[in-house]
Amino acid sequence: MRIYLLIIAIFVFGACSDSNPGPAAPLDMANTADQSTFCEPGARVCKDLLVSQVCAADGSAWRDETCDAELRCNEENGQCMPEICTPGAFDGCTDTGLIRYCNTSGTAIVENVCPGNALCEDGACGTPQCEVGETRCIGTRELEVCNEAGVRVPGGSCPLGTECFNGVCEELCELNKKISSYIGCEYWSADLDNYDDALSQPHAIVVSNINPELDANVELWLGESETRLTTDANGQPFQQTIRPGEAAIYSIPVGYDHSGTRVLTDKAIRVTANIPIIAYQFNPLNNVDVYSNDGTLLLPTNALGNEYWGMSWPYRQGPGLRGFLTVINSSGQPNRITIRPSAQVLAGPDIPAMEPGTERTIELLPGQSLNLTSSGVEYDAARESGCLQDSEGPPQNVLPCPDLTGTHILAEQPITVFGGHQCANVVQGVNRCDHIESVLFPVSAWGQNYVGSKFKPRAAGDFPEPDVWRIVAAEDNTQIQTQPVIEGIHGQRLNAGEWRQFESTTSFVLGASKPVSLAQYMVGSNWFGIPRICNTGIDAQNPTGIGDPAMALAVPVDQFRRDYLILTPQNYTEDYINVVVPAGREVRYDGTPIERSKFTPVGNGTFETTVIPVTDGFHRLDGDAPFGVTSYGYACHVSYAYPGGLNLEAISERD
Repeated sequence: MRIYLLIIAIFVFGACSDSNPGPAAPLDMANTADQSTFCEPGARVCKDLLVSQVCAADGSAWRDETCDAELRCNEENGQCMPEICTPGAFDGCTDTGLIRYCNTSGTAIVENVCPGNALCEDGACGTPQCEVGETRCIGTRELEVCNEAGVRVPGGSCPLGTECFNGVCEELCELNKKISSYIGCEYWSADLDNYDDALSQPHAIVVSNINPELDANVELWLGESETRLTTDANGQPFQQTIRPGEAAIYSIPVGYDHSGTRVLTDKAIRVTANIPIIAYQFNPLNNVDVYSNDGTLLLPTNALGNEYWGMSWPYRQGPGLRGFLTVINSSGQPNRITIRPSAQVLAGPDIPAMEPGTERTIELLPGQSLNLTSSGVEYDAARESGCLQDSEGPPQNVLPCPDLTGTHILAEQPITVFGGHQCANVVQGVNRCDHIESVLFPVSAWGQNYVGSKFKPRAAGDFPEPDVWRIVAAEDNTQIQTQPVIEGIHGQRLNAGEWRQFESTTSFVLGASKPVSLAQYMVGSNWFGIPRICNTGIDAQNPTGIGDPAMALAVPVDQFRRDYLILTPQNYTEDYINVVVPAGREVRYDGTPIERSKFTPVGNGTFETTVIPVTDGFHRLDGDAPFGVTSYGYACHVSYAYPGGLNLEAISERD
């Protein structure tokens, strides 16, 4: 009887919630008509267990009639009838060998054939289909239950706000904890170190409600404290409720910036929601004439890890522009963080300078953040070593080097980690610099196969500007190969924490013998061949091109998804989405298939890429196979880039 009581409980919960008129989908009621269509006058169908619909006398519409107490809507005739049996309960065998069981609404005994057309006799089907009491999911909302005859019968729908997982209806945020992706119910954001005027501009968190039925209730907190952020940078109240399919922008007041080397308390922003959402951060949000900005996807706490390797950019002499790594204790409990930097870390309050290759352990309380900045002390020596430049090719991962790329970060509990630079010149000697930032993926989410998708070239003609790439290894003796062959990286072997930098003017496929992380950098606007179209205002005497450095992590092929929701920020001159898809598969952009002629093969042709010009706002992409997405844009002096989304399954859990 326990399984039947469970079914009844599911029905009652789904039907009687004050905020929920019933299950979102009919319960085994195949004849339910669409409310927008014409109908036969007087005809009846069931809307759900408690509501019968009757067709109006003129056949123009369906009218709801709520069943009286103790009555349920019978799915066979649409009538409100007494409940006479426990839904799904076995009621014996007929003389002709059919199985008898209670229907979904509990209003009638129905007959059906046993699985495989076996006879029902001696109180059971000849070939039991399942174990008695077993439940399973049919899609995300429907349940099936195995009755006493060993037959799977309809077991009802999950209530609104839950989904079926492993045969049980679970709350969406509880279910989300078991599925690692960029979609989640809790995120951590930080106002990362920027340059000059950009420091005085608020950074923004953008939250999108991807649920088609439920409102998302969103709250922002200062670290792990009980203090909520309720107003934006202009003193206006935050929007707490986001309707289905919509988004909200949270402009964070200044004063929460992470700069210098220090431990900060209640400066990181914790974002919570009652249902799964997507979150990004932009620093600052839109192109607001501060000439130094970037954006990044945020990762939910259930998808974080304990081990990371830093991605940054070299210290720049002169104005003293520094690379940074920012670590947030996202675990909700005290957390010991062990750092082994690849370059000297600038000393800060209560934190002595950290020397490259030496370990330092720092304990963070829940919600505290640790900001690390490069000191640049190695700069002069690095020019001779080949770390900053090399006459024979791109920079090499050699010491000394004023670059936090390759810094090892190991924590006892999950952490959020960001990498970037106040204002990076990509590459050294190319003006102009720009703020770069990206959330970093935990080592557990790295992969061995990537497709490097070229940013839309700004340089015209036969000489497009390259993209700059960096690859970091997590294990010793990691061998790298590329298609087509890229000098400086193809055939290289890297040890744990070692990195290589290379350039490519085309898309490529990269394979590694062990997991690696791959980052893409946009070059500065003064790269040779980029048209100098920015020629007014401060550029009147020194014209420059559009787009400055930006940073985005590449997504491993086995972390691709079938669907994405992408945000394109406002006030950029050009915005694009790069799509990487297995050859021959279809991808739809805002519901319309992308023309096959727009795709170009990459490497040996296993994958194809295309570049889509896009407008400001949100865009949906879905495909018939997992594919990858990168979002980016250009304007005078500024740019942004970030992966459009990904799964974050641990290596051990992937197929």
